[in-house]
Amino acid sequence: MEKARIAGLVHDCARDLPPDVSRKLVAQWGISLDEIEVAEPKLIHGPLGCEYARRQLGINDPEILNAIRFHATGRVDMSLLEKVIYVADCIEPGRVYRGVANIREAAGRNLDEALIMCQDQKLLFLIKKGAMIHPRAIDARNSTLMHCRVAREALVKGVD
Repeated sequence: MEKARIAGLVHDCARDLPPDVSRKLVAQWGISLDEIEVAEPKLIHGPLGCEYARRQLGINDPEILNAIRFHATGRVDMSLLEKVIYVADCIEPGRVYRGVANIREAAGRNLDEALIMCQDQKLLFLIKKGAMIHPRAIDARNSTLMHCRVAREALVKGVD
């Protein structure tokens, strides 16, 4: 619980940095970004936040750092902490999109069910927006479906 508290408080520590500051820190700290992260600047705050937490806040726990690093895209075989932070970010109180109440309800029942619902929501949002989708997000969803029977059943029930 302590790790979740820390990761929850810190995961967006680099989200609101001005783009020029973000680019400067990425270069200064030697953070490796792939072409999608470069093309979609909102994705930079995960890897940058991870490094910021390590360098500036003294957080060295790999589980916490990975939860920060991958909270925006997810990844294959997410740890329990990564799932918790990913879902919490998706359903935080300030989120008011259609369907968020259903995801919040699912989170109270089954984390994996809520996870697949969040992944679907994010992918649909990005498609509607015309944004690029990081391959890691697609791989994360596929991994969730492969490994989580409950998540797969929830997806099938949700299809009309």
